[in-house]
Amino acid sequence: MEMLKAHRMISWLGAAVMALALVVLTPTGPASAAPVTPDFGPSIDAYAAYDGQDTCEATARPGVIDVRDLLNATYGTHTSGISRSCNGTVSEHHEGRALDYHFNYYDAADRAKAEDFLTWVLATDQYGNGHAMARRLGVMYIIWNNRIWESYRAGAGWQPYHGDSPHTDHIHLSFSWDGALKRTSWWTGSRAAEGSPAVVSMRDGHQEVFTRGADGQVWHKWWYGTTWSGWESLGGGAVTSAPAAVSMQDGHIELFARGTGGDVVHRFWWGNGWSGWHSLGGQIVGAPAVVSMRPGHLEVFARFTDNQIWHKWWYGTSWSEWAPMGGGTVSSSPSVVSMRDGHQELFVRGTGGDVLHRFYYGNGWSAYHSLGGAIQGNPAAVSMYDGHLEVFVRGTDNAVYHNHWYGTAWSGWGSLGGQFKDSPSVLTMRPNHLELFGRGTDNAIHHKFYYDGGQWSAWHSLGAV
Repeated sequence: MEMLKAHRMISWLGAAVMALALVVLTPTGPASAAPVTPDFGPSIDAYAAYDGQDTCEATARPGVIDVRDLLNATYGTHTSGISRSCNGTVSEHHEGRALDYHFNYYDAADRAKAEDFLTWVLATDQYGNGHAMARRLGVMYIIWNNRIWESYRAGAGWQPYHGDSPHTDHIHLSFSWDGALKRTSWWTGSRAAEGSPAVVSMRDGHQEVFTRGADGQVWHKWWYGTTWSGWESLGGGAVTSAPAAVSMQDGHIELFARGTGGDVVHRFWWGNGWSGWHSLGGQIVGAPAVVSMRPGHLEVFARFTDNQIWHKWWYGTSWSEWAPMGGGTVSSSPSVVSMRDGHQELFVRGTGGDVLHRFYYGNGWSAYHSLGGAIQGNPAAVSMYDGHLEVFVRGTDNAVYHNHWYGTAWSGWGSLGGQFKDSPSVLTMRPNHLELFGRGTDNAIHHKFYYDGGQWSAWHSLGAV
């Protein structure tokens, strides 16, 4: 009898606990109105690429502070954290561009507020832009209740998260640098052109600059020996990275970018109009890079979602499949250059923030070697002739630096000045000529040039798209 009573008591307690769990864990309706949202129009920011922490400067960034304040104004003040001292782990908190905002999943009121915010930040807007507010705020990824959403794999939706913390007592938001520094459309009110420009020369006397505009389309302007044209749109559909351009021969330009699905897309011009965009597949982070060793050869390189460099090539008839190059992880998009047929040189930012390079002389790729430096974004490389290499970068002070090799040794890093918000790009029309381009802090494209052994010119503006 006592055993039966005990069994009944245990059964009743179990049912009560289950009922309580159902009360606690059953979702509730929206807690309150989501943050007040302006009508930005249809133009929108690209999805933030993954750019993990690689410096140690934990000052809380203004965009992160203001997102915290926006949440406090909407949902009432909650405990939060932004900056953490560096401790050997990788976290955007160490750069002041991550926010832990404390909602308790096991508290019904808190959970309703959290779900209200997440619904708002990941919703499709009235213009059909997916994950609109995440893109406008520059959100790179979100972790909540054992799940993660990543802007650089947005189509995958929420995925299981297996980190040390289940994130049931807070939402974690990591931001791109543009979001953290309030350079996205939530703060500026409009979407500016973005990313490094791409530049190409088909022959001596021709230069062409390509950039991703505010509408997500690629725009270009050109110079045929006397003056620059105005900016014109190529149309054809939006892309989600800065473009990359190459010419195999006079009368040909091939353009590459990251598509809206995270794949590599390309289009071409053979003197009588641009093709549409065609997919080359892959799942990449950031922008691709492309090189031609000779007419009939193209090779495209990109950082995949495993943070390794992959490549595929075309030898006049069809494209190969994507193949991993190995050699280790990197932290930027690549740049690649050829001095002559049979040679390629690849440059990239390493996980320590330095410049790495590796080379190919027809019989396999070398390992990565460090050129030192401390850079932001990706390098840009050029060769004026066989025996010359030069690489340009944006330093941590936002100025452009370069390092050159004339057949025996690297020069070391020297400053070319300027103040830029993206990585530089460079072209050569002929031996002893270089033309350098970058997006200034005013969002205009600026350039400077070097002719026939003289000095570098001052920086000149080509205007904004």
